[in-house]
Amino acid sequence: MSAITVYDFPDICKTIYEEKKSVYNMSLRYIDELRATSCISNSMYATKLEERNNMLHPQRLRELERGFIEFKDYMRKNAKKQPIPFTIKYRQKDFIRYNDKIRDHLIRGESLDKVRDLLGIRIILTSQPVDTIESVNQCYQILDDVINFFVIEKKGILLEGIAKPDGKFNALEHPSIIIPTDNLISEELEKNVKNYILYPKGKGGYQSLHIVIRMKNGITVEFQIRTCAMDISAEEGSASHIIYAEDRHKESDICLDYSKVCIPGFSLLPNGKIYDTSGLVKSFNPFNFF
Repeated sequence: MSAITVYDFPDICKTIYEEKKSVYNMSLRYIDELRATSCISNSMYATKLEERNNMLHPQRLRELERGFIEFKDYMRKNAKKQPIPFTIKYRQKDFIRYNDKIRDHLIRGESLDKVRDLLGIRIILTSQPVDTIESVNQCYQILDDVINFFVIEKKGILLEGIAKPDGKFNALEHPSIIIPTDNLISEELEKNVKNYILYPKGKGGYQSLHIVIRMKNGITVEFQIRTCAMDISAEEGSASHIIYAEDRHKESDICLDYSKVCIPGFSLLPNGKIYDTSGLVKSFNPFNFF
């Protein structure tokens, strides 16, 4: 597919400013605008947004929520010797960043099937405040548990995803980062796991295990498994998303004038901060509204 520019897309900002209803209704309107063009890329864009809306159907999200309740019970019952303490964070990517990622892939000529992080589940090990060989190895134990439960027991499909070393990480600059001496991913799963623990990402040394599972009901979920120290580094430290975002492809960024947005649950506060429970520009827990 030949590369396109951002100017081939209908003006999403205009649609957002004029829509007085929910993000969902606004997305339906924008899908219609995309389909009204004769551009193949816009048609692909519209199909991806329709996939998004289908995955966020309340019934499917309730099924997913029940699955995680069962997973926690599974972990308690199947703990070997001593349970590994962990916490789970749930995240639905906000509408603007999801659109931005779709556009970015279209511009780069990459498959939209690789846009799989609408729903993210982060499993954070809380056993050690500072990384040790033991805590790092426990990430791989949790990975096996996730695959056994959601793929083997629940019949999900483990999708492909390989971590490619980007050459930016210098271990000498990050002596506290622990990298396993051996690849702890089995050979049959290497093509399915983004092993950023073995191959830290970026100059900041982002570490985590990433897998993507497509559930039986069609929902695709990205799992991130990391230690407490890895999570702090990713959220607030040298490997934070803010620093990572500075290196991202900028051509497709969507720049909103927040004062013109009239979607319920969204407002620009007098102090300049954003109040957003609509999911327009801020990610949120998709299970909070049940």
